[in-house]
Amino acid sequence: MNRLAQLLTALAVAALVGISAPLPVSAAPDASLGVLKVSAGGTVDYNHSHTCAILSDHSMWCWGANNYGQLGDPALPTGYNDTALLPNKVVGDHLWETFDTGEGHTCAIDTAGALWCWGANTAGQLGNNSSDYDPHTTPSKVGADSNWTGVTSLKAHTCAIKRTGTIWCWGYGSDAQLGLGPVGDQFAPVQVGTENDWAAIDAGLTHTCATKRGGTLWCWGRMAPNYDPSSVLEYPTQVSEANVFGWVGAGSYAACTITTDSSHLLACLGENGSGQGGNGSTTYIMMLTPVSGGGEWISAGLGHEHTCGVQANNTLWCFGNGNAGRLGTGNESNTSIPVQIGTDHLWTAVDSGPYHSCAITTGRDLYCWGYNKDGQLGDGTTADRFSPVLVIDGAELPATDSSAPAQRAQILAQLALLAVVCAFALRMSTSIAEARGARRR
Repeated sequence: MNRLAQLLTALAVAALVGISAPLPVSAAPDASLGVLKVSAGGTVDYNHSHTCAILSDHSMWCWGANNYGQLGDPALPTGYNDTALLPNKVVGDHLWETFDTGEGHTCAIDTAGALWCWGANTAGQLGNNSSDYDPHTTPSKVGADSNWTGVTSLKAHTCAIKRTGTIWCWGYGSDAQLGLGPVGDQFAPVQVGTENDWAAIDAGLTHTCATKRGGTLWCWGRMAPNYDPSSVLEYPTQVSEANVFGWVGAGSYAACTITTDSSHLLACLGENGSGQGGNGSTTYIMMLTPVSGGGEWISAGLGHEHTCGVQANNTLWCFGNGNAGRLGTGNESNTSIPVQIGTDHLWTAVDSGPYHSCAITTGRDLYCWGYNKDGQLGDGTTADRFSPVLVIDGAELPATDSSAPAQRAQILAQLALLAVVCAFALRMSTSIAEARGARRR
């Protein structure tokens, strides 16, 4: 074979090797992984909602609105209307233990106890000693401590509990939701009071509630939609007489808690105009009142005017405002008493955003339903869902790497190049052979 033919053949081989060489593929967890925890966040103005989930390998995946980088992926656009309709992995090699989603930010604790936040920082809710209106797309560590055990975030404030049993809050403070009295925004964690026996905490729209290890429930901030100063609790205030409460959840001007005694009742107080208190009425609930129907509850999530919960028999129930399908009942009807959501699945946990909810099955699959303008349901669409739709099937996440189209284009280009090179090499080799034959003759 002459040198030209050898060169052309080598080029063809190189092109072939280029095609067979491994290309970057979209990161996706192993199909055997399941969903451990889910959190649904967003605003009450029907804009900018997102959802995140932690899988059994302790990776975190987020989807929905990304206007402030709250999905934790710098490769995604962060414009006002930019969204991700499918789950995307939060960047970094973090192993996540627990987390919470706010209106435009996300905060999470890793397995080593360090606390990280990303997304909106308009009022200092990221806890990084500053505030701005820029997107923060990557997790930023909050302080130097590694003894955090729980974190919560909603509107523009964040609170967290340390292993010492102390509570710390920061961010927007105009409604006293920080529990620090009449103060302004706080750009770094500030300890709330001096108590060191706090057990659980959750942030509402303009308030925060927490339980102590002794089982009492405390709240602070504004727990009414009006600006009546009498509805503002400037410091942590005990709102329960009994001391049998453990888990706590806060929504829009409301709070619910589950008793730790053998009854495991779900009881709520606060705003109840759509029946989100589940007691059969639509009047404001002044004192903790069990939801109708009894049942032993193991999980619950409060949204904007609706509540969903899971009972010990793994049934799922919702009540309150049904607009946009947020109750998952198949319609938009309101209900002031718990209504069971289907019978096809067994459930273990649920969480609610302002207008959508997501729940985990015993098989660790994830389902979501409700309002979906920003793709916060994660099913690849922006269509509202009136019943639960599968989002993560055994954590077999859909490919969401934005480089996938480029990879396909690269392969097609290499195939085209190979075809051209091979055809040219064959033609040149044939011409050279014919020329040599002619000289011999």
